[in-house]
Amino acid sequence: MKNQHKQDELQARLDREIAEFLCNAKNAINPKNPYLAYQDSTKKFPQVVVTLTSYPARISTLHYTLFTLFTQDFKPHRVILWLSQDEFVGLLADLPKEVLDFRQCGLEIVWVKGNIKSYKKLIYAIKEFGDCVLVSADDDALYAKDWLFKLYDAYKQNPHCIHAHRAHRIVFDKYGKILPYLKWNLDVSYKQSVASFLNLPTGVGGILYPPPPLSA
Repeated sequence: MKNQHKQDELQARLDREIAEFLCNAKNAINPKNPYLAYQDSTKKFPQVVVTLTSYPARISTLHYTLFTLFTQDFKPHRVILWLSQDEFVGLLADLPKEVLDFRQCGLEIVWVKGNIKSYKKLIYAIKEFGDCVLVSADDDALYAKDWLFKLYDAYKQNPHCIHAHRAHRIVFDKYGKILPYLKWNLDVSYKQSVASFLNLPTGVGGILYPPPPLSA
């Protein structure tokens, strides 16, 4: 009961903050979008694109995640939400107003045919924005204000690596065979890890994919 009470308090606080945030966005007179980075074609650095997807079971709470993405200290250039036409046959009519309202902040909703589930946020993004820094987010997480800054700062220091807030390290037995998942080194921090193909980033923490090696 105590945990549920705290969860209800958090949700109520977020609802108030989101309502105020969207009201300010609606009444904003600044011609430049204050919630996204300015897209300057003269800059040599690649743009930062946050990419995510969702499905009917989670779409009703997606606005909480979107709020944390649009209130980052370090602003992305674009935030793209990939949705399957097969899951939302009515397209925009099937989406809650709480999600649609974030379009005034710069949210781009892209419809795709078929359904490759969570891979929508990566496969289509690589095809469309292969020359950008791609940062994938989950649709059921609340991200700290420095979430994107930390990922991008790590990228600047090591621009050829994939970066993640959360990862597991694959472990082998004495015969060189991969041990079961639960015997891996789980939730390794950046202080415990170096760049390695043995690191398995987990999506919930957010993953940064640098250009252009993964571009299609």
